[in-house]
Amino acid sequence: MAVIHVQLPDNLERKLDLEARFTGRSRSDVVRDAIAHWVARRDRERFIAEYVAEATAGYSNPILRKEAIRIAGELDSVESESRDLAGGWDLGEQSPADSGEKWWK
Repeated sequence: MAVIHVQLPDNLERKLDLEARFTGRSRSDVVRDAIAHWVARRDRERFIAEYVAEATAGYSNPILRKEAIRIAGELDSVESESRDLAGGWDLGEQSPADSGEKWWK
C-alpha cells in the first residue's frame, strides 16, 4: 500500500480527528474512504457527462430521434400489455397480494 503525505488546514484536521473518533476508525481509514468516495463520484459525473453528450448528439440527428420515439412507443405498448396481464395495477401501486387481497381469480 502506498504512503502519501498530505497537509491539511487546522480546521480540516480537527474535523478529521472528530470523524475518526466518532466512528472508532483511524484517520487513515477515514481519509481512504473519503478519497474512494470522491473518486467514485467523479467517475459517475464523467460517465453522466459522456452519456448526456451522446444523447444530445443522438437527439440532434432527426433519423435517430424518430427511431428512438418509435422504440419508446413500442415499449409503452408492451408495458400496457404487461399491466393488463398483472391484473391492471400499475408499478408503484400496492399489489393485491401486498394488501392481503386474493390476487387470483
